[in-house]
Amino acid sequence: MWSLRDSLASSRAPVAMRSANESQPEHSQPELAALDPSQLAWLNWTHQLDGEFKVGSNNWAVSSKVGKPAEGHGGTSRAILASDMHLGLRVPTVWYRAVMQTPTRNHPNRTLVGVTLPGAPVMVEGSNGTVAWGFTNSTGDFGDLIELKMLSENQYATPQGPRSLEAYTEKISYGSGAEDYTYEWSIWGPVVEVRENRRFVHKWIGNDPEAFDLNLLKMESASSVQELADLANRAGMPNQNVMMVDDQGNIGWTISGRLPKRQGTPQWVAGDWSTQEAWVGYYAPEEYPRVINPPSGRLWTANNRIMGGAYMQSVGDGRFDPGARAKQIRDRLFEKEQFDEKDLLAIQLDDEARMMKVWQKWLQETIEATPKTNPKTTSEEFGTFAKKEELRASTNSVTYRIVHEFRNQVFSRIFGFDISRRGTLESRNRGLAKRLGIQRTIPVSYEDVAEELIEQKPQHWLPEEFGSWDELLTDAALATQEELTKDQPLAEATWGKRNRAAIKHPLSMAVPALGGFLDMPEVELPGDSHLPRVQSPSGGASQRLVVSPGFEEIGIYHQPGGASGHPLSPYYRAGFDDWANGQASALMPGPAVHTIEITPK
Repeated sequence: MWSLRDSLASSRAPVAMRSANESQPEHSQPELAALDPSQLAWLNWTHQLDGEFKVGSNNWAVSSKVGKPAEGHGGTSRAILASDMHLGLRVPTVWYRAVMQTPTRNHPNRTLVGVTLPGAPVMVEGSNGTVAWGFTNSTGDFGDLIELKMLSENQYATPQGPRSLEAYTEKISYGSGAEDYTYEWSIWGPVVEVRENRRFVHKWIGNDPEAFDLNLLKMESASSVQELADLANRAGMPNQNVMMVDDQGNIGWTISGRLPKRQGTPQWVAGDWSTQEAWVGYYAPEEYPRVINPPSGRLWTANNRIMGGAYMQSVGDGRFDPGARAKQIRDRLFEKEQFDEKDLLAIQLDDEARMMKVWQKWLQETIEATPKTNPKTTSEEFGTFAKKEELRASTNSVTYRIVHEFRNQVFSRIFGFDISRRGTLESRNRGLAKRLGIQRTIPVSYEDVAEELIEQKPQHWLPEEFGSWDELLTDAALATQEELTKDQPLAEATWGKRNRAAIKHPLSMAVPALGGFLDMPEVELPGDSHLPRVQSPSGGASQRLVVSPGFEEIGIYHQPGGASGHPLSPYYRAGFDDWANGQASALMPGPAVHTIEITPK
């Protein structure tokens, strides 16, 4: 029997998945602090961007200053929202698209359209005809690592006096067996690591019951951007960037969920709370950062640092996404004076790889600098493909795949890991950590470090197996050619062959023979990381929404699969082709074909 408790638990799942390793970087800080500062000068931790540069998921909004009037609806300009949430892709789909006709606080029969999360009785993202809203992960720092000051084997110091650790045992069942798992809990949260008789606790907002409620329901009743922002600031939900528009042409951005108020700036280092706690409650809604109706008439987010100053004090730095994707979205939004729904969908589908241009330049320079008499050199065909001007993550592009693989090969030589084969944080850091002489995870922007090293070519950072940085780059170029031609001619090594959909059902992962029956089609997909159309074989846009409140009938919606969980249903894969091909499809449903009536007992 499903209960309210189950709904609240299901709402915690997304924030738990996003924050599972939130405390990991703080473990490395004591070791990093012991290093010579000159050793750390190369490490731009998060590529924080301020001012005009903004940096996950994408969403943006245009106000009535730049929103085109809807054809056939008079000459009134409109505010329009675009939002695509990036998640792991699977079958059944993450979201359940819905239209709800329901009474709300201020309306007897309001129509809501958007997506809901199975198990959660709320419209997560969508429009109520007056306002529309969408979310991206804020990538803030909402947890702190604490080193307990132990007074005895079981007691630790707190500002209120000695306290004892509480031990809990959970039974973990699997297959035909079960194991007991015992863990310790302090007044600040669970003990997450014991190292050399030192205990570390993770104080995390996700463990506070106050951080979760169903106040997101109240957003369904909002009648303006201002009201929606006030409700988002009070809602017990994950800390998200909330992008908002209303039918009066207003746009806005703020942060949802509880924000911990700290004494001092959030630190990436384990703290001592034995005499004074760093958290002193939560920020009041009026203290939250927000932007309403900027002069440009444009707002955008992409898991980025939105601003500095007080924003950083309240939200913290949870390893923001590098700025290339958000910068490209920003640039696209300033390329035109007016936008409609299809214009904003085109930005969602933008697969131009502007960030990779610098890697294409380095590859071209490496090819040109290698003497033709050198027996170890790339082919003329390889050089021709590498020089092609247009660099897009399109399915038929050989050039993009070459540049992408070259970047991977350089990363593997500098950092000691292959970025295309995502391992644990520790394995991905082993090369860099070895050079610094530490063992822990390093919170670093690999892209920034690699670019700095290649531009400056410092000898003391050169991996010992190479005599020069030019030799490293040449070796990476040769390895790129070898990798792409070992199974096919170079001309057939397109990006689409590497980026094929792998959107699978849990049963097919256990029984692969069922894949053709249960999985989504294995089509070639455009897109990649660090550009607006984020796409990997099993990750990317879990939905795309473009909507203007009051004009839902011309809104656009994409989802990589249908509403039915039955593989024989015609609605099992409904919408997948439009999502994969970028074909605009309607947000609102057509006439009802089947009806299910649920009658309470």
